[in-house]
Amino acid sequence: AESDLAARALDWRYALNAKLRRERASDSTTVSNWLVGGNFDRFIGDRRFVYLRGSLERDRFRDVASRVAAGVGYGLQLVQTERAKLSLRAGFDAIDVRRIAGADETWPALGWGANLAYRLDALSAELFHDQQGFLNLRDASQMNVRSRSGLRVPFVSGLVASLQLNLDWDSEPASGRRSTDTTWLIGLGYAW
Repeated sequence: AESDLAARALDWRYALNAKLRRERASDSTTVSNWLVGGNFDRFIGDRRFVYLRGSLERDRFRDVASRVAAGVGYGLQLVQTERAKLSLRAGFDAIDVRRIAGADETWPALGWGANLAYRLDALSAELFHDQQGFLNLRDASQMNVRSRSGLRVPFVSGLVASLQLNLDWDSEPASGRRSTDTTWLIGLGYAW
């Protein structure tokens, strides 16, 4: 399950999101993770903004009891039309990872984000890509990236069909864990 809520006024914007994934096979849990996050953007001109953001996640099978990210930074709204949207952001984040079995970690990070949406003429479909990343400032070999990419197609009374790829990548995963976690989602949602 995924949910997004966004609001925009003349000089501010905020977004909240959440995702939950649980899978079972042969009476045992094979996937169990969740993520909640949000950001607040304060525009300081037509295209420039400063932001606050934060997220909290848990992923039992990647040995993450909790991962908290909180940051501030600067962003640019490069494109904002009815057809296309593109914003980029960069700043500093604090990352705190509590492991289930491994050693806990806390580190400062260079954080970035990109958000792109483009409406196609065909069926009023929308292509989208949303990415957040964190580069450890103490150890440049450690990086985390989360992204969501896909296609949304509105079809009747606010209902939206979607095809989406979620990708989570960790350059230094916990011992015995994979660095990449991908999920394909076919969904039905509601937009207003």
